[in-house]
Amino acid sequence: MSYCSNCGAEIPAGAHFCPSCGTAVTGDGKPAETAQAAAPQSQGETVAASAAVLAPDMQLASLWRRFFAHLLDLVFAMVAYIVIGATIAARTGNTTENGFEMHGAPAAWTLLLTYLVVLFYFSILEAMPAGKTLGKMAAGIRVANENCGKASFGQAFMRNLLRLVDFIPFYLLGLVLALASERKQRLGDRVAHTLVLSTGASAGGRASGRKGDAKDGKKGGEKKYYHSIGVGSDIDV
Repeated sequence: MSYCSNCGAEIPAGAHFCPSCGTAVTGDGKPAETAQAAAPQSQGETVAASAAVLAPDMQLASLWRRFFAHLLDLVFAMVAYIVIGATIAARTGNTTENGFEMHGAPAAWTLLLTYLVVLFYFSILEAMPAGKTLGKMAAGIRVANENCGKASFGQAFMRNLLRLVDFIPFYLLGLVLALASERKQRLGDRVAHTLVLSTGASAGGRASGRKGDAKDGKKGGEKKYYHSIGVGSDIDV
């Protein structure tokens, strides 16, 4: 039986991520970055290889933060719906004192165009190097491929196209699949091979509060900290 050295939770046999905090772990329960740092370095190891060993694994974003990000992105969806609906209503004579009211083809076009705008809003922004929509930026999370790198446009498009299936009913299917997944992947993430990672330990998180650590480093002489986007813990060398 092993335990996560980051939060102390019990690690199930064969698990690669802590079910409590989402930190990547090795078979003995140690965070992956710790096990890598402890490995003996071969003679003539390059600076790039050393940096790769020191780079910590990413931390999975909590479902609460993902839900918060989605609520914020729904504001964009509502704005898109109102703008598109008002434009079509004005052209088809379906405006009212309170806005617009449409049926049949005008209503169908409004819903279709709104869906396409929102689909490409998510897909394009999640395929950018930052991997963040406006909502994800505010929530401190990002979309990445399964190697924690930048997701391609095809991956971002697929995960958002399947959002329609995950939404059945009221995102219940997506929630159940994410809870049952070791890496918190809903159907769209599983098919697209993507992850949603936390960026809370980057420069906007733990790295911003390192004044005290900098003082400790001066006293200790050899104390340095390495940070990476979405780091679950620091490496002290």
